[in-house]
Amino acid sequence: MPRTFQFVTVSNPAEPVPQHVRSLTHSHAVRQRHAKERRLRMQKHQEDMFRNAESTSLNRVLGYSRDPFAALPKQLLSHENFLLDHYIRVVVPHNVKTCRLFNQMNDHEGQVMRDWVGLAITDSDLLCSIILLGACRHILISNPNPGLMQAALQYKYNGLKALRHAVSGASPTVSAMTIAKACAMALDEVSFGEAIVARQHIQGVFAIIEAAGGSQCLDGTGLLKRMYLRFLEMREGPGLQLPKGITYTSHCW
Repeated sequence: MPRTFQFVTVSNPAEPVPQHVRSLTHSHAVRQRHAKERRLRMQKHQEDMFRNAESTSLNRVLGYSRDPFAALPKQLLSHENFLLDHYIRVVVPHNVKTCRLFNQMNDHEGQVMRDWVGLAITDSDLLCSIILLGACRHILISNPNPGLMQAALQYKYNGLKALRHAVSGASPTVSAMTIAKACAMALDEVSFGEAIVARQHIQGVFAIIEAAGGSQCLDGTGLLKRMYLRFLEMREGPGLQLPKGITYTSHCW
């Protein structure tokens, strides 16, 4: 809201300011202060409403009332509770600010919480592949720790094992959950692994989506669709140089 100015006509500026002019100036200053306080209260009210709406939406997705951990697919260890908290409080805001997936989005954190974290905490394998592994990777950047590195490798192994199980066999499981597991492994390799392995994982993502009938299977999945489109950009770009014709091979995982 633009600032307004009160202009006061003074007949002789060299003389003391008359009482009525001082009163007029004081009244204007008071009105401006009250208007600013009202704007701040309204801004705070709107922010509180947004946070409450986001929390309500997330609670509905997660299906819990008071205890957020009651909705988790497995009982977390003490250090895993810390990793979950770190991911939500630190990793999500950091990724929203730095990841190209969110360049044209408005409700950045809300979308990540609904489409990514909300999905991850419904499946124990995704919980490891997305949240626990992601938190370990983020902490290890600034605080190398052998124990945490071992935990990250274990979460990565669990994620690969679950993904291999989902896509192998006579009737592989093709679902949004499977695609999310593949995306999680691909994103981890893109960010922290090797280009060759990342290429294999992204090939796997495309193969799963093709097996599910094409990109239309991602309609309504929000963030998963954005990841798929981002991987397409990477395939076309000079970085990973992914082949355009993809044949699924189980050794990708």
